[in-house]
Amino acid sequence: SFLRRSIMNEFYRSNASLPRTARSGSLQERLSEWKERRLDHVVAACHNSDDPFKEDFGEYHRIISEAVAKILVTDDIKNETESLLSTVGILFPTAKGGLREATGLIGAEIEKILSD
Repeated sequence: SFLRRSIMNEFYRSNASLPRTARSGSLQERLSEWKERRLDHVVAACHNSDDPFKEDFGEYHRIISEAVAKILVTDDIKNETESLLSTVGILFPTAKGGLREATGLIGAEIEKILSD
């Protein structure tokens, strides 16, 4: 239901935090720092895990990291980032396990990056 999605989104919003270096600068700089210091770090930490939760969590971070790399070289970073947030938001309500955690946190982190 809508109420449950709102509550879950608030849960991730209240628990998401950005690396310090991703909190200032231009949108391009913030995204680049987030990609390098959060997304790529999670991918490396989850690589070769035999835990299905971690595999899903890390794989979704890898997919988003690749999407951000493409966004960083576009002419319309803000709109492309908003589009990525929309895509993450579409997946969130039905996601399970590691994918659910990843979409919740990534969505909340993108919201924070866009709000600064």
